[in-house]
Amino acid sequence: METEYHWERQYEAAVLETDRTLLEKRVEEAKLAIQARVQELRTDHQGTEERAAIESALFGLNILQREVKKGVSIGCLETPVRAPGEQRP
Repeated sequence: METEYHWERQYEAAVLETDRTLLEKRVEEAKLAIQARVQELRTDHQGTEERAAIESALFGLNILQREVKKGVSIGCLETPVRAPGEQRP
């Protein structure tokens, strides 16, 4: 049986988001949910599997966030990222 963690819904919403205008918000929401759980786990000496899942999720979110800020095309996102004031070709 696969365990579902409370923060996974926000994580999945971020990594599956296809609307660039919402992507950064979804990533931030996921990171906040994960950080809240990390705080809870600091007093709980169990949850080793969840800690590994958190580490992996944060790694992926950080890459996603960095790529979006650089303007890299990601998967099926249709709206290209442009610098402020940049016009369409």
